[in-house]
Amino acid sequence: MILLKKDTINRTIITATENATLSAPVYFLFELINDNTKFAKVFTAADISTNICRYNEFLIEVTDGAEDLLNGVINLNINGYYSYLVYQMADPTNLDISLTSGVVETGKVYLQGDKKPITSSYTDNDDNKYISYQ
Repeated sequence: MILLKKDTINRTIITATENATLSAPVYFLFELINDNTKFAKVFTAADISTNICRYNEFLIEVTDGAEDLLNGVINLNINGYYSYLVYQMADPTNLDISLTSGVVETGKVYLQGDKKPITSSYTDNDDNKYISYQ
C-alpha cells in the first residue's frame, strides 16, 4: 500500500520495471481511482530510482493548487482509499491510457489529509417494527 500525504512531496517506491515488457527507456503512467466516487486521476512522474532493475522511485506531490500531471503534481480533493494502476509506455508525455502498453502494477493508495474520508453510511430508523410469522 502507498501512503500519500496532502500538501507534501511524497517519495513513492514501486516495482513496475520487473513486469515491464517494453525495451528501455520505459516510462510509467499512474491511474488513481477513488474507491467511493470512482473518480480517476491520470498522471506521470519521472523515475528517480538509482537502481531501476530493483525498484522504481517517484516523487508525487498532492496539492490543493495547480496541477502538473507530467511531473507528478496532482490535486486530489477526496481523502481516503484509492486503487492504483501503473501502465508502461514509451512516451514520457503521454496521459492517454489507450496509448500505453499494458498494466505493470496494481495496488491500493491511502490519501491522508486534514479532512476525514468520505464514506457511505446508513442511518437506521428507530421506528422499525419487526414482524414474525409462525
